[in-house]
Amino acid sequence: MEEEAVKLGYDVVVTSGELDVARQRDQVKDVIVEKVDAIVLCPCDSTAIAPVIAQADDTGIPVFTADIACLDKSVSVVSHVATDNFQGGVKAAQAMVEALDDHGEVALIGAFIIGVIQNGMNLLDVESYTQKVAFGLVILGAVALDRLKKRS
Repeated sequence: MEEEAVKLGYDVVVTSGELDVARQRDQVKDVIVEKVDAIVLCPCDSTAIAPVIAQADDTGIPVFTADIACLDKSVSVVSHVATDNFQGGVKAAQAMVEALDDHGEVALIGAFIIGVIQNGMNLLDVESYTQKVAFGLVILGAVALDRLKKRS
């Protein structure tokens, strides 16, 4: 995106929140102060980012999101671009079948369950760090159950 924007004559400021919501909020506040013409944002957290999107709205700076949408409907996001996770899953499965030469044992670690848990935590406004800890515990539990099952 940066390369194409520069080709078209735009100055681009790139930052990374490194999955730290507070850091990302500060970065968005900084570019609002710089009076950028637009913000393209990949939120670390789908709800915690809403206050700075509201600040951008208040100053007339359009906000576009990618990958993770802002779930707070009180703020204005011009457009959201996301991947097609279903199609990504299909392609991953096709690549796995090809790599395993049509046979083998594959472990699927509760992708649906993880998705449901994540959606629930987002709706409950659970902080990003707490979500990561919860996912780690769920995966650890799944691995432990798998090991116990194989011993039986």
